[in-house]
Amino acid sequence: SERLLNVLAENTGSFLALDYSPLAVIGEPVANLAVYRERYDPPFLLVSDEGMKLHQLLHEYHSQGGVVWFVTPAGELVDALPTMNPTELIHLGLDRIRKLRKRQKESASNTQNSSNKN
Repeated sequence: SERLLNVLAENTGSFLALDYSPLAVIGEPVANLAVYRERYDPPFLLVSDEGMKLHQLLHEYHSQGGVVWFVTPAGELVDALPTMNPTELIHLGLDRIRKLRKRQKESASNTQNSSNKN
């Protein structure tokens, strides 16, 4: 929805600060996205999934469904968030990314400490 895109735009800096780049994949025709892009100039990539094929694949891959998916650069789906109020959705997404980042740092630190002992 347009509201979700606007909230995402307002919070793009927070995603970038966590080394995540927002990407909005919308089930709208390219022409509709062009109008939105021209009107609002969002600070994130906006992609059309008019046939909803990507959405269907993600729903099949992650049985809980979702409207926001977190995918690693390697293409691994690490989390999905359900439909909810756009502001809550974006804030929950940022919170989950922060927690994921913390776990990744702890894991890397444990791995480094383990290799230093050998």
